[in-house]
Order: sequence, then C-alpha cells, then structure tokens
Amino acid sequence: MDTIETSLGVAGLFTDRVNRFLGNVADELKQALSHNLEIYTKNWYNRTSKVKTYIYREGSIDFYSIYFPLKLTKDRRKITIPEDIGKLFEESNYLTILGHAGSGKTMLMRHFFLSFLRTQTHIPVIVELRELNRYPGSFYEYIATFVFNMKLAANASILERLLDSGEFVFFLDGYDELDLDTKQDRTSQICQFVDRFPHNYYMMTSRPEASAESLVRFENYHICPLSPKQVKGFVSQQINLIPDGKNMEEKIQDAIDRSDEGISAYLANPLLLSMFILTFGYHPTIPSKKTEFYFNVFDTLFTKHDTITKGGGFTHDRACKLERYQYVDVLKWFSYRTYFKQNYQFSRQLLDSELTDIRQRLGLSYNNDNMIYDLTVAISILLQDGLDYIFPHRSMQEYFAAQLIMSLPEEIRVRKVYDNRVFMTSNNQNLWSLCMEVNEYEFKKNFISRTLNSVVSNIEKGIKRHKNKPVALVEYLVKKSNLTITYSSRGTINCVSHMPVDYPNLIMFLGYPYELVRYLVDWCFLNGEKLTKIFDQSNLDTDVYPKEIRLADHISSFLPLIIEEGLDQSLFEKYEGICKVVTDLNTTLGNWSSNSEKLLDI
Repeated sequence: MDTIETSLGVAGLFTDRVNRFLGNVADELKQALSHNLEIYTKNWYNRTSKVKTYIYREGSIDFYSIYFPLKLTKDRRKITIPEDIGKLFEESNYLTILGHAGSGKTMLMRHFFLSFLRTQTHIPVIVELRELNRYPGSFYEYIATFVFNMKLAANASILERLLDSGEFVFFLDGYDELDLDTKQDRTSQICQFVDRFPHNYYMMTSRPEASAESLVRFENYHICPLSPKQVKGFVSQQINLIPDGKNMEEKIQDAIDRSDEGISAYLANPLLLSMFILTFGYHPTIPSKKTEFYFNVFDTLFTKHDTITKGGGFTHDRACKLERYQYVDVLKWFSYRTYFKQNYQFSRQLLDSELTDIRQRLGLSYNNDNMIYDLTVAISILLQDGLDYIFPHRSMQEYFAAQLIMSLPEEIRVRKVYDNRVFMTSNNQNLWSLCMEVNEYEFKKNFISRTLNSVVSNIEKGIKRHKNKPVALVEYLVKKSNLTITYSSRGTINCVSHMPVDYPNLIMFLGYPYELVRYLVDWCFLNGEKLTKIFDQSNLDTDVYPKEIRLADHISSFLPLIIEEGLDQSLFEKYEGICKVVTDLNTTLGNWSSNSEKLLDI
C-alpha cells in the first residue's frame, strides 16, 4: 500500500457510492460528502498503516511488518480469519470481537479496516468509543459531525439515505472503555443506530464481561490464545525488529520450550509475549506472574531501553534527575488518577494538570516539560499519539494503578478504592487480577469476599419473608436490575439490565459460569415473543420508538410465565451455586488466616 489515492482508489470509491445513492442531490453537496469521507478515511489510514510497538518504539513502522494473524472462536468452533474479511459477515451483519487485555483486538481492528480499504466492498469507518465520553451529543450526532462533517439539522434526510444504503462497515472499538456514568445511554444510542441502519456491517471490540457480549443482534467471536506453533512464529517475526535479534531467537525459543505449562500459558497472549521478547536480554527467565512481566518491561525501559532498540550502548539522559523510585511513584499516582477518571489517552493539558498535582502532593522537584521528556523519550513508557499521549497498552496503566492500590493502608484502600464504583465494574478484571497477584489474601478478603457477602446478604433480606424463595428471587432481581424490554421500529426485541454497580461480576471472575442478572436477561431475550403477550397492548401500539417497558411494572403477569417455564427453579439453583462459592471462599480465607497465625507462633 503506497498511498490511499494510488493504491486504494478511495476517492473514486466515495464519489461512486455517494452519486449512486444520492443521485438527485445537488452536485455540490455530493462532492462535499465525498470529500469529507475521504479526509476521515485518510486520517485513519495514516493512523493504522504505521504503528509503534513495545518492541520497536523509536519510530513508526509499517503495520503489516509486525501484524501476526490470529484465530477466532465462535460456539467452540475455531475460525481462521479469511483473506476476504467480508466473509466473516456472511452469517450476521453484527459482530463482537472479545479478547482479554493484550490479546490483539486493536491489531485485528487495524487489519480489518485496511482490508476493507483494499477490497473496497464497503466504506470502513472506525469509531473509538472512548471519544464519546467527552462528546455531549448522541452517537448518531457524533457520526454526522466527525465522520461526515455535516450539520445534522440541515441534512438529516440526506445522511439517512446514505447510511441506509448498507455501504458502510462500522468498527466500534473499545466498548469496555465507555464512561460508566453514560454507558447505559450510549449503549441504547448505539443499538438504536444499528436498528435504524441494519444493512451496514458492524463490528465491536471489547474486553469480556463488559456486557458487549449481551448486546442484541451481535454474534460473539472470541480471540484465541496463541498456539505453541503460533508462539514460535510470532517470536520469529517480531525478533526482526531488534538489532541483532536473530542471535537471540534460538535462546528465546529454547526458554519457551523449557517453560512449564502454567507459565507458558502467559506467552499465548501477544502483548505478554512481546514484553518477554523486549526484556529477554536482561530478564531471560519467563515470569510466573503478569505483574512480573510489567516490572521487567519498566526495568528494561528505565535502565537499558536504547541499548535494545538502537544497539551500540546508546542511552538518553533523564532530564529530571530523579531517583528510580520517584519515577515509579509519579507513574503509580498518574496511572491511578487517570484510570479512575477513565482517561486512557492524555492531552498535554491533562498531563500538566496531573503532573503538577502529583509533584506538589509528593513534595518532588521537577519541571513538567522535563518529566514529559523523560516519560516519552528517556524512559519511553508513554508514547505520543498525534497531539495526545498514551501508554503503549492500557494494561500498563492498570499495572501501575494496581501497584498504587495495593500499597495503600488497608482502611484507605477499602474506603477509597474497593468502594469506588469505577473499580467495582466488571470490565476491570485485568486490574483485579493484577491487584490479587500483589496480595491475594487481602484482595480476596477485603474486596471479593466482602462484596459478595454483601450481595448475598441483600438478596437474602429481599426474599426471606417469602415462602416461595425461587419466585421471590426472580421478583427481587427484576426490580433490583430495573429490567427493561425494548422494541425497535424494525421489530427487534431487546432486554436491558440497569443493574447498579454495587453488584459486580465477581462470581464469573472467580470462575463460576453464571451471573444471575445476565442469565435472566438472556432468558428474556430468547423469549421476547412470550413476554410481548403479557404486556398491555396500549403500551405497544404507539408510534414512538424505541418502546421501553419496565418488566417490574408487569411483575404480576411475568411471574406466572416464569413458573410455567421453570425459570424460577433454574435461577434459584444457580443462586445456590453462588452461595456455595461464597461459603467456600470464606472458609478458605478463614483457614488461611488461622494457619498464618499458627506459623507466626514461634
């Protein structure tokens, strides 16, 4: 791919499509639309076709020089990503790509975007969903403003005709990065947009357990871990980015071959494997914990970064002249504060504000310009992305935040962190796992056990006065989660939970396969037509869409249906399973504490 115009013919692609679907619209407006789409796509082409990585950070390199093909699974079927990406949409126009931190979601999104530019079957549009966090308008307005550069009020009908053509593929990147306070509304807006323009392709990426997998219409695909054969291929490809890397390849492969199964499982994650390659020269032993991977990366970048990427022993002087532990303190506080404000990319203004506050609170002496130079150049723990700054991967921000959290006094940690609604949401599972690696007993005792005991206690209080506890449990969950059935203008039925964040998805984090509200939501979605029959038809005969009906308002009609279908019994069995998980956890923690006290008696 040389340039968009010469290699991809994108300008012609836009003009042809716009003319075809807006034939009777003024030529001037059609030309403006084509031009705006071209500018938007050129910008994204420039952002996706050149990249920086953990291994190669000194300058942007061609995306396909480091892209490694991954595999997907769907319904336990392993799927090789086809050369023609459009074939992924043969079963459905709506896909979710789910993967844990570092599994390769963003790299796949880049590949899909560039592939559609090359084949020209659809016009690709990338939307970074975190950008909605600072946008006051709706999702539809965001598309009109930033993709088409149109004033919606004056051109709504024209934009609708274009969007209804089915000529677009929308890549909705980072559902798990939506702001907690507006996530419910944003999800509703996205679903309405999809229902309104169903002929386009839609692909959404997210970490698991952020509720993306429960979205109506969307088919869930999971990114597969690297197989042992793929691990070797990945190492061989990536090692070419390091000076004299070929001399290291055999040693790296040998270290991987000698690792035990539990440790080598970490290397099935592309990010952690990249970290191991980066740090191998100075940390040749494969870490047994994720936190050790991140420590090794920082240690390598702090002390030997330039030697790796440039060779010849060159190093950048650090402008602030601080001690290592002081840089670590700055990174820990900066990561914690930005993460809990849900900032994953940082403007210069935000950097200045946070670094100033941290400097004053910690009593450090540094100039912000010098600190930014050190973090981006001398240490290279931050990368510049256009006008903003980012960590090479969000999980590095989570690592430093976890280090800060677990270093706090217990009372402050519980009050300020564990009870923080941002920390309690289920899309923080990577952060949870990092905290648990630092101090497993404390984290399980003061966060997991404490929270789950509170959840079970509240449920017991809600159902204890009822003779029929299974039915009472369903009624409690329906009201507590504010379960809502929605109907779109195109006839699709959805079920949405508005569960408050004091009910985190810790059960699934502990490995238990069911979460009660999600199980209830899935049942309602699969039985939408049965639910429709119990609603007052006057609620459904309006012309206002989407129609929203609170299930709690129809609980007297709903309960006989769930008894007839046996939902109350199956849900109660899963609740009893959860109670056993909590009881077993409490027992384990008690034994752990008791045995520790006995060992301390000398």
